[in-house]
Amino acid sequence: MLWMGLLSCGNVQPIDGDPPIRKGGHPPPYEHAGPPVWVTPEPIDPVQGDIWSSAAGTLVWIPDGTFTMGSPRSEWGRYPDEQLHDVTLSGFWMARTEVTQGLWTEVMGENPSGQFADCGDQCPVSAVNWFMALEFLNQLSEREGLPPAYQMDGETVTWDRTSPGYRLPTEAEWEYAAHGGEDYLYAGSDAELDVGWVRIVWGPRVVCRKRINGFGLCDMSGNVWEWVWDRYDRQYPTNAVVNPTGPETGDLRCVRGASWYTRLRRARIAARWAMLPDTRNDDLALRIAKNRRP
Repeated sequence: MLWMGLLSCGNVQPIDGDPPIRKGGHPPPYEHAGPPVWVTPEPIDPVQGDIWSSAAGTLVWIPDGTFTMGSPRSEWGRYPDEQLHDVTLSGFWMARTEVTQGLWTEVMGENPSGQFADCGDQCPVSAVNWFMALEFLNQLSEREGLPPAYQMDGETVTWDRTSPGYRLPTEAEWEYAAHGGEDYLYAGSDAELDVGWVRIVWGPRVVCRKRINGFGLCDMSGNVWEWVWDRYDRQYPTNAVVNPTGPETGDLRCVRGASWYTRLRRARIAARWAMLPDTRNDDLALRIAKNRRP
């Protein structure tokens, strides 16, 4: 595999020294909550309530709200960089699935997924670094006549936060969307194997084949890691924040959601990880976000 630039988001505790379990007497990933919900994508009108079908696939409207980001000290698998703090967010669109190989190839003309390219058009794209993700989002915006969200000059990137173009979610947006208005350890369940592909398989799987979360999003825990906008900071803000976008400086960019290769504790909603932005791991990709049109 390509494991260049992989760095931990925080002082990682050894697996053998896991903190106390949040619920019950054994780790919740193995407490199955019932059969998975199998999702078969269907044609959707261009605008239909809180769901929108576009060139980016199916997007779901994530309503504005306030939530507590991070995890309590009692949560199973917790890492030290998950300090609790309140976050208020404006509403935004978020893709129901990770970007697929089919969509990426349609927009960019090639498939970067390497050894997993034969997984198929409905599998998540992979081996995508942060800069490649932004270029893809800009090109997707231009295909729809939208102003690009990012101005890119080499490795210098400026984000126009008012742009209606496609973009990465922020770290806070990603975590809020993953919760789905619910109180689970993973995105949609306390049993990871009900909602995501983690550790028990080799390679990515077709998107949206496990239980969805409360917002109707698929694979927010497992399958492939997802880039977000923010640089990494080991210490979250100690005060309440509104629409945070991360620190202004730093070498690492955060990824969220874990992958088929990672341990179960990394797939928790609150778990954080970071990589150098030029990293192209075989389990690394993106999910699309978008502002509401002004």
